[in-house]
Amino acid sequence: MGLNFKINNKVKNMFMSDFQIKRFISFLKMIFKRPSCLMPDKIWIKRAYFRKTGEKINLKNPVLYNEKMQWIKLYDRQPEYPKMVDKYEVRQYVSKIVGEEYLVPNYGVWNSFDEIPFESLPNQFVLKCTHDCGSVAICKDKTTFDIDTHRKRFKKYLSQNYFWRSREWVYRSLTPRIIAEKYLVDESGTELKDYKIYCFNGEPKVIGVYFSRFSGGKPKSNFYTPQWEYISLSTGLENDPEILFEKPKLLDKALELAKKLSAGILHVRVDLYIVKDNIYFGELTFYEDGGFIHFDPPEWNNIWGDWIMQPVRNTTHQTLFFSKRLKNKIKKANILKRETLALIPYLQPLQQCLNKKSPLYIVSLTSFGVRLTDTAPYAIISLLNQSVKPDKIILWVAHSDKQNIPTIMEKLVEKGLEINYCDDLKSYKKLVPTLLKFPDDYIITADDDIHYPQNWFEKIIEEHKKNPKKIVCHRAHIIEVNKNCLPLPSEQWNGCHSKRDSLQNEYALRASGAGGVLYPPKCLHKDVTNSDLFLKLAPKADDTWFWAMAIINKDYFGNNSPYSFVENGCSDDLLLCVDPLQTRGNNSLYHYNKRGGNDKQMKLVMDFYPQIFDYFNQHFS
Repeated sequence: MGLNFKINNKVKNMFMSDFQIKRFISFLKMIFKRPSCLMPDKIWIKRAYFRKTGEKINLKNPVLYNEKMQWIKLYDRQPEYPKMVDKYEVRQYVSKIVGEEYLVPNYGVWNSFDEIPFESLPNQFVLKCTHDCGSVAICKDKTTFDIDTHRKRFKKYLSQNYFWRSREWVYRSLTPRIIAEKYLVDESGTELKDYKIYCFNGEPKVIGVYFSRFSGGKPKSNFYTPQWEYISLSTGLENDPEILFEKPKLLDKALELAKKLSAGILHVRVDLYIVKDNIYFGELTFYEDGGFIHFDPPEWNNIWGDWIMQPVRNTTHQTLFFSKRLKNKIKKANILKRETLALIPYLQPLQQCLNKKSPLYIVSLTSFGVRLTDTAPYAIISLLNQSVKPDKIILWVAHSDKQNIPTIMEKLVEKGLEINYCDDLKSYKKLVPTLLKFPDDYIITADDDIHYPQNWFEKIIEEHKKNPKKIVCHRAHIIEVNKNCLPLPSEQWNGCHSKRDSLQNEYALRASGAGGVLYPPKCLHKDVTNSDLFLKLAPKADDTWFWAMAIINKDYFGNNSPYSFVENGCSDDLLLCVDPLQTRGNNSLYHYNKRGGNDKQMKLVMDFYPQIFDYFNQHFS
């Protein structure tokens, strides 16, 4: 007896509490039922992702939303996150950030179902577990509330660790408890619509209205933009386009609260309830469906993925780090952004050119996803601030990105910016739609992540006047060839060229889009706007496609070199107005082409247009 007593004391001292002993016993039982729980999180996630999608996950450079969610589960482990998903502890966070007036009135918190004093609760209430998702019991009338049935349910809920469902680490150490809250209904008087606001890097992007969840019907969800435009999207539940909800009167306030609650977080869903003239906080969810959302249509997996910009991680552990050099770049980019924003009140609007005869000089660019907020406004301000101004500045945006236009763009529209919408032609949107709409005008392309010097447009126009029939650029690569007059891998090409005296072969020039390129009317082959071709042959190499369309257009250039560049132009003065972290990812064209993507696409284009081989044989031999 004495020995057993000492052993029991040692066990108790080792585990510290009865709760932890129960948790340990539960874990042992789980091992026998589910041996996979012994797998490290990373291995389990890789297997689960393949099982659910049939594809291997790319954790080094995730692109899709579901991929990035698994990355976030593994590496974005901030110590405050567990308290933010605990339905009781999160109340302190909400009270601190936005105020306690947005909290649903709480009647108490208990460690077990038997501790709940039902006699002191009001006639209507809601019971929830604090440590998981979906463990809810709604009491509309205490006289009909089956306590014994719910006791069995909540006993099961309390014994489960939600972490094991999909390795959502924030739930692993939570203490299982039960809370009682006030029963709420919306204006219908029958149910409570759940407004789930999906925030990416602190910005609300999509609003899901979840309804028919507790009214006996089949749960459904409809999705809207922050401007309350209906989105044809399903993330698992059935949507009903026949039911178009009116824009809530307090929507702007709800978006403001969501923005505050999600500030500094890569991605989180903020759930709110709107009851008459009040907004109530529901919960924060870091991993929608464990990061395994079934998107319909599937392209939303890419769109939502583009909205998440995850930082670099240390290879030794989950620590997020920034090198000293990278910190300086980030600091420089942020200073540049602040200085650029300060220019807006002093920008002179572009002159209206309604009565001006062609040709016009039009600056054309495109942007997408988070770049519409993070980089494009700053690039556009630098374009509006030129010493010599173009006739038009047009920003092309895909229809699917319409909801991502930030409010700052309204101020830039007042200064002369035009925002047009088109099909998603990827990076080709910066030129192709403008070519179709303005075939007789001069088009100067620009990038959405560059802060252009004030004399950028003036210099390119000066060179254009010297060579009016040539394509003019600030930056040009020199194509290098092998002994068979075939292009070497682009990594072996000469860098951006700016000295005319050292140029040995003007036919070797190929414009770099980042510096800006001026295209005269009709200078490109008629196939340039054929989206079926360029999306098949060079979907991520627009510079290569436009170069090919120039050199095969013999009707325009004859036997002359298509390109000229601005000597001592703005090649070295171009500044990134983007946080360098945002260029780190598989969705960056730079990184894709850096790994040989450009060379593969160039070969496809040359194979399709054999006259390009004749061009190399004629001018490089």
